[in-house]
Parts: sequence; C-alpha cells; structure tokens
Amino acid sequence: MSTRAALCTGIRLLAVVLGVRAIVYVPPLVLTLLTLARREGQSYIALSLGLAFTLSVAAALLLFKYADGVAGAVVSSDERIETKGWDDPSVQRGIFQLAVRVIGAACVAWAVPRIAGQAAGELIVYWPQWLHLTRQVLPGLVGLAVGVYLLKGGDILVRLAYGPQVPAQDRAQ
Repeated sequence: MSTRAALCTGIRLLAVVLGVRAIVYVPPLVLTLLTLARREGQSYIALSLGLAFTLSVAAALLLFKYADGVAGAVVSSDERIETKGWDDPSVQRGIFQLAVRVIGAACVAWAVPRIAGQAAGELIVYWPQWLHLTRQVLPGLVGLAVGVYLLKGGDILVRLAYGPQVPAQDRAQ
C-alpha cells in the first residue's frame, strides 16, 4: 500500500472528525448570539466562536476535498508501507510513521481554529495584556508547529521508537 494513499484516507477521516467538531460549535454560537442580542460589549465572544466554527467547517471541507494534495505534499509518491510480515520492524516503523503523520494532520487541524478563533477574540479584548495573549495564542502556535513536524513524518519520534533506519539491502544480510 502506498503511504500517500493511506495518509490520504487518514486525512479524510480527520476531515469527518473536524466536521463533527464544527457541529459542536453550533449550540454555543447560537446561544451566544441570542445572549449578545440583549447585552453590549461581548461581541468578541461571538467573533471567537464564529471564527472557530467557520474555520473548522472550512478545514473539514478543504481536507476532505484536497486530502490527496496534502498527502502528496508531505509524502513522496514512491514511498510504500509493506503490509506483509507485521513482525518485521520495518513494517511496524512504516505504520507508526503513518500514524504520526495522521496525528500531525490532526494537530494542525485543531491548532488553526484555536489560533484564529480564540486569538481574534483575545486580541480584541486583551490587546495590552501580553501574558493573557501568550496563554491563549502561544499554545496554538506551538501545536501548529508540532503538527507540521509530525505531518512531515516526525523523524525524531520514529528514530526514538525504532532506532535508525536500516537500508533494505543491509536487512537482507
């Protein structure tokens, strides 16, 4: 099985999860909008929830539609996962790296709404209070960076789990 095809499937499954996550934002968004109709000065809450919902829906749709392109951007087309011989460390390594990439896609997908949705509301309300902003924005940025690293394969994690990769000709000897 090609790593690209497997990652594409994982990304599409992630898109379904993001779609469900977006649906979860609907009740708080509606309740917040109803509350804001009676109060002033809390539009940042609606902005935050609205952006999180919109970005989650957009991410779900884009990942679902362009999963093959995303997978192709981070995995070479000739990379394959061997599915025979589950006891072979190279097979386990390939499957582990695929799972790391799917987790990376999840981290990116979760970080973007957090950064854009929560950060937008926080910037409006707490602009001069940098400590508060760093508690909200910085974790999202770190999550995004970690997600991109994992999406590219998380080589350090794979080496920690399975040691250095041994070329196929050396394994045969």
